[in-house]
Amino acid sequence: MNVPIIKLKIQGFEINSIFDTGAMHTVLNSNYSQYLFDRNEIIEDYNPLLGKFIANLYEGDIIIGNILIANSIIACSTKYDLAMQMLSGIGVKSILGISENSHEN
Repeated sequence: MNVPIIKLKIQGFEINSIFDTGAMHTVLNSNYSQYLFDRNEIIEDYNPLLGKFIANLYEGDIIIGNILIANSIIACSTKYDLAMQMLSGIGVKSILGISENSHEN
C-alpha cells in the first residue's frame, strides 16, 4: 500500500498518521483517549464497512514538525480502531482531519 505517512505528536506521543482531506476531525486510536481532555460530546459517524456508529470527542494538542495545533478536536471510537486495523501494517494509529475548531499557534 503506497500511502504517505505523516509523523506527528499528539499529547507528546509520536504517532504515524495519514491525512484525510474529507475528515472533519482527527481520529486517534481509542487506547490514547485517556491522555486527552474529554469534551463530554459525541458524534454520529458512518463507515461503508462498519455502518453507523458513535464516537467520543476529545481535545488535545497536535504537533506536526514545528507547528502546534492546540486544542484540536479528536474523535475516538473502537469502530475507528477497526477501520485503522487495515493500516496497521504501516503503523498508522491516527487519521489527521481538518476541523474548523482547531487553531494553529
